[in-house]
Amino acid sequence: MCSNAKTQKKDAKLIQDFYSALRIEDRDSALSAIVSNDGFLKRNSDNFYRYLDNPRWVDPDFDRLTIGYGISKGKAFEIIRRLKGGDAPEYATVKRTLKKGYYKSSRLIKFKNGNVIRIYLISNNGGVDFRHVKIDFTPSYFKDSELAEFFNWFNELLGSERQRATKDSIISLMENGLQLHNVFAPQIVHNSLFGKEERFNWKIRGKEQLFTQGTYDVFKAECGGTIKNKIYCPVSKLFDLIFKERSYTEDDALTVMKNISYATRVESAYVYSYKHSAKKYSLLEMERVPCYLNQFDIIAPDSLVEMPIEDRVKLMGKRTLSREKKCSTCSLILSPNTLETKRIKMLERYKDIFLNS
Repeated sequence: MCSNAKTQKKDAKLIQDFYSALRIEDRDSALSAIVSNDGFLKRNSDNFYRYLDNPRWVDPDFDRLTIGYGISKGKAFEIIRRLKGGDAPEYATVKRTLKKGYYKSSRLIKFKNGNVIRIYLISNNGGVDFRHVKIDFTPSYFKDSELAEFFNWFNELLGSERQRATKDSIISLMENGLQLHNVFAPQIVHNSLFGKEERFNWKIRGKEQLFTQGTYDVFKAECGGTIKNKIYCPVSKLFDLIFKERSYTEDDALTVMKNISYATRVESAYVYSYKHSAKKYSLLEMERVPCYLNQFDIIAPDSLVEMPIEDRVKLMGKRTLSREKKCSTCSLILSPNTLETKRIKMLERYKDIFLNS
């Protein structure tokens, strides 16, 4: 982003107070300070509108992908033997992991940078659902060269069954997202979520808080699969990961906050539904997997400035607002044409790496 989009020091202080709170009461107090600050809300709204006004800042990513390949059980056992024998991509190691309920065997392919790709082998129902070999990874975490290296090795493992395996593959999970840097997540609300969102609580030192850190919209797509739209705070998720095993101090929290950029995460996840006989999408059809990232119906963030403070608290803290007051808000669509065009182009690039390495 350009320099004039950077967070002002006084706003950064409000954000740091919010995320580094060690007590629920302190976080509530920090949110109240933000909610009642018209200047902060206006400036944060401006940061959000930069994404709508300048398409070059809209950069979708590929957060997660799970693919099952249609191979024979014999080929799956052959792959297991090769993995046991030390076969691995160059600059990566193979580690045996705990079994995943649906599969008899699993391995972790770990690259030097710490990123991993999980491989599951021998499904418990004969490979009908998600096939006898499944890979699960986050494409955006890897360089294209690393993915090319992995798929060159993986496709060689498939050997004579490669063509059949790819044709009979199935995408069981796919997530595309957009990271809105310097945008305060509680200020971004999905307009169609009221009354039907799934809620989960923020945790501070293991204690749950009623504050909603993310909102979800779950519904059936035309294909019969499940689409889950999400808006959440990556910073809070990061805190859960960093301090999962130990308690942390205010200095710990402030150190983290001073070294990262806060953001809002907007994401659309597709989950294949075997139960509802959903339409199957193979790796060859990856760009056709349903995605609603371009259809987010978002309340205009500057609408909050026009609301009484008590309504701002309800909206940003608990994602609740009366139907009458909701009707007075404005809706925004997140760069539908540009975003979808970029997403399809991104998927085509990845597919070329997966298939042609």
